[in-house]
Amino acid sequence: MKLILLIVFMFCSGVIWADEDRYLQANKVFYETPLEEDVMNVHLAFGYCTVLQFPEKPILVTVGDNSLVQVEIPKNSKSVVIKPVQEAGETNIFIFTPNHRFNYNAVIGEMKNVDYVLDAKVFNHTDQKNKNRLTVEKLIKIARDYEYLKTHNAINGRIFANKRISHLCSYPEFKVKLIEVFSNDDPNYVLLHFTVSNETADQYLNLAEQKTDILVNDRQFVPQYVLFDNDELFPNDTTDGWVVLENSYVSIDNNFSLRLGVGDQEYVCKQSIS
Repeated sequence: MKLILLIVFMFCSGVIWADEDRYLQANKVFYETPLEEDVMNVHLAFGYCTVLQFPEKPILVTVGDNSLVQVEIPKNSKSVVIKPVQEAGETNIFIFTPNHRFNYNAVIGEMKNVDYVLDAKVFNHTDQKNKNRLTVEKLIKIARDYEYLKTHNAINGRIFANKRISHLCSYPEFKVKLIEVFSNDDPNYVLLHFTVSNETADQYLNLAEQKTDILVNDRQFVPQYVLFDNDELFPNDTTDGWVVLENSYVSIDNNFSLRLGVGDQEYVCKQSIS
């Protein structure tokens, strides 16, 4: 009888061991794409070490308070291992690779919050400039697909930013709607997106690129590029327009207006001051 109970106990225990969750909760390993100006939080815990992984081999690690954190760079590795030597505290850490700087705010706290691995998968800015420089054609394509790209996390809003305007100007023969403005950091572009609608039933409107400018806080800028999907508007037709400034370093937080050339005339669609 005792032998039977022992067998039953061992069988039941084996089932329990098999069902035990072997994995910790999620969010212990992170894959990041930081910019050089970003500061990332890294959560540490006494008795645990954390691995910082990089696309290049680290060449220098600097800790704000060495009495809080111990640092190790494994030989021939692209990682840095950090381990707290105190039970609580906070300091900053800078890690330099041949082409990048990574900034961390290290917080020593509870074991349940500890980060096991932070993998910084950042692209090489220098190589990216040479290989895939953003052209105006690509810029406008990204702008057209902005909402889709943003919804699917396929665009970095810190690099390629957007602000809605939605301001309408009405004239006897046509309407102009300022829709939105975009900016891209590197290379630097500012892009104003608008539409023009022919409100007549029997007249053609000719849109003049050379007479179309952009105004920022009422200051006129001559754009490097002015593009219309159609520069000859049929009656009751609408076209998209794009005015692009290059290397102006104008913030999209300003007020944007449009000076539009239609035939021999110029019309200013001025955004209301917010």
